[in-house]
Amino acid sequence: MPGGRDFGAGDVLFSEGDESDAMFVIQSGGVRLHKAIDGQDTTVAELAPGDFCGEVSVVLGGPQPVSATATAPTKCLVVNADTLEQMVTSEAAITVSLIQGLARRVRTMQNALEVLARRDSQARIVMALIRHCENGEQRPDGVWIPRRLTDLAKEVAVPKAELGEVSKQLLKLKLLRSERNGILVPEVSRLYDLVKSGGG
Repeated sequence: MPGGRDFGAGDVLFSEGDESDAMFVIQSGGVRLHKAIDGQDTTVAELAPGDFCGEVSVVLGGPQPVSATATAPTKCLVVNADTLEQMVTSEAAITVSLIQGLARRVRTMQNALEVLARRDSQARIVMALIRHCENGEQRPDGVWIPRRLTDLAKEVAVPKAELGEVSKQLLKLKLLRSERNGILVPEVSRLYDLVKSGGG
């Protein structure tokens, strides 16, 4: 049976390049997947309870392609390769869940790479906002994201020196409102329009 393991906020589950024979299923808390890209520590996914990580090394073998760090006190089930094979063989529901999780991971990675491919700092932050809006809290006046602009800038490797100008422009266009402990996006469709137009 899988064993349990507790992590504190900031604890590293595994690092990019590590060899590992176990994956982690998040029971509570949260995990950030991040990778060194162009010398910047860049977030590629934020995981929540029910998500898993470390599966690449377990399924395919070889080193971990990303690092994983707990963002809060986190409990995980630790599943090694032999246990995973037994679970997949005996439980069809687990197999389906694993495939769905892998598909979501591929989509998340594709979105992250699309964001990082954009050279324009404003476009990179806007695309990060769009990505977070998918899981944001729907309110009558828009979508609320429990993140700060400084957090988003770090995720997509936008230099701190450029963040002020980008923030000023987005606020001027009323594409977002900065609130305590979060961001409110009044109309997500306007963010899409901005990216398509290529400017402000």
